[in-house]
Amino acid sequence: LVCGDTASGFHYGVASCEACKAFFKRTIQGNIEYTCPANNDCEINKRRRKACQACRFRKCLQMGMLKEGVRLDRVRGGRQKYRRNPNVSPYQLPASSTSLNRVQSLEDIKLLDTLASFEPDLLSIGNCALDLQSRNSIDSHQSNDSRNNLTGIDAQELLSVLSDLYDRELVGVIGWAKQIPGFTDLPLNDQMRLLQVSWA
Repeated sequence: LVCGDTASGFHYGVASCEACKAFFKRTIQGNIEYTCPANNDCEINKRRRKACQACRFRKCLQMGMLKEGVRLDRVRGGRQKYRRNPNVSPYQLPASSTSLNRVQSLEDIKLLDTLASFEPDLLSIGNCALDLQSRNSIDSHQSNDSRNNLTGIDAQELLSVLSDLYDRELVGVIGWAKQIPGFTDLPLNDQMRLLQVSWA
């Protein structure tokens, strides 16, 4: 935890409270640089977390919060390798001659079926785009042609929608990971590290 307050979930790769999540997000989105008035070693806890923003941000990074979690290019390009083919099980074994000839045990099949059943639902960015278009069209009274593109949409609003989409997918992945047998028995630091590595 960053400040020791009760964690509301995993935010940007770290278990943290809502206040530290929002602080980290604002700092990255606003590209804010802080300066510590003391010696860059201020104590950050629930009561004093607002006393020094520089040390609070530094601690967010030290605890493992990922800057990439709130960047447009992170969502736009970084997630493509994780796109799933809805017609293929993500747990299907590679189609090599060895694996085709190998007979799976009943236990293996059950485990794969269990993991597949907990696979998070696919999130569609299309719905977010349509929502942005309709709001933008109403606000600016643009012509019907504006529904076919995203021009004129406020960059901050787009960033907010993409960030929310990113957060929802991360929450889905965490929920799925918790269903894996033995995952919740691991120490919290190991759980966090596994999620960070798989999400990078």
